[in-house]
Amino acid sequence: MSSDSSLSFTGRQDLEQDLGPCPILRRVDVLHALARDDDARRARAHDRRAGQPGLGAPPVELAGIVRCTPFTSSRRLQVSAIDTDVAGLAASSRWRFGRCAPDASRGMPTQLEIGRGHRQCSPANTAPADIERTMIPTLPHPIDTRWPANDPSILQLYSFPTPNGVKVSIMLEEIGLPYEAHTVSLSDTEVKSEAFLSLNPNGKIPAIIDPDGPDGRQLALFESGAILIYLADKSGQLLPSDPIARYQAIQWVMFQMGGIGPMFGQYGFFSKFAGSAVEDPLPRERYRSESVRLLEVLEQELSDGRQWLCGADYTIADIAIFPWIRGAKLFYEAGEAMEMDSMPSVMAWLERCIARPASVRGLEIPARG
Repeated sequence: MSSDSSLSFTGRQDLEQDLGPCPILRRVDVLHALARDDDARRARAHDRRAGQPGLGAPPVELAGIVRCTPFTSSRRLQVSAIDTDVAGLAASSRWRFGRCAPDASRGMPTQLEIGRGHRQCSPANTAPADIERTMIPTLPHPIDTRWPANDPSILQLYSFPTPNGVKVSIMLEEIGLPYEAHTVSLSDTEVKSEAFLSLNPNGKIPAIIDPDGPDGRQLALFESGAILIYLADKSGQLLPSDPIARYQAIQWVMFQMGGIGPMFGQYGFFSKFAGSAVEDPLPRERYRSESVRLLEVLEQELSDGRQWLCGADYTIADIAIFPWIRGAKLFYEAGEAMEMDSMPSVMAWLERCIARPASVRGLEIPARG
């Protein structure tokens, strides 16, 4: 949000602002909202040109200002509309309007309370009793029965602080997108539960639900690499806009997804977990040597003195890879086995990644429970 506390939005974007603890006056410039379909747009436009209210069809445009004052106790907004067709806000969006007080002179509500739920506006000539709504926010997804959202209007993260899990929390901390984290343990009672499988049929963390996905539609997404790319595109951060640089960053995300993650993970299984009981040394050595080879690829790439994996800019490539190297060193205790001391460029880059404030926070999210 800009320094003057104003925000513009179009289409089905929400009033994305941190209500915060201070009940300061905010302004929102409403540019326009989408009509439900072309016929409705044409009908509304015709009614407006004819000087008729056109209450039977959604509007094409909204113009004006709504002034919003947050209520600190209820996380609601008190809104006064000025020259704004509040009744025309798209009913398919995610804000619910309640306790609307109509302005008799204009035949439209001028004051309403917005709760974080579904955006729902009644026609402007509806009586206040008819447009009052009970605000009970819910997330329209089966996972909400097991891990209910406190604020369903923001992104929901279902994860555990593993190398794959913290990629997403670190990314969210970097881009500053509001989100709510839910701890999903790695036990079959949780990741294989009906509720979690409704979100990720593969039964693996992390996964997200973004209620404000593409075109304002809810998006459920799993696979950490896909989530990183999605969040980079959504926020316009940590992925270059130049097509060549963009694909070069994505290739390193795939390098982690197809190489470092599986090889490091299998080495951990055979060195620290159940596989350590296998007497045959071949599997452990196979994954150890391949892990070393992958680290050597990174060492070669970083040995030219670059700050980050893709050059001067920190990207999702760094976020995808560094938690796995950190995990191998600390959790698998594989620093010696993976010959990390012979990788000075990788180790220096790792420390830079870990030291970032977003990494410090994201590495601990969600809590292990």
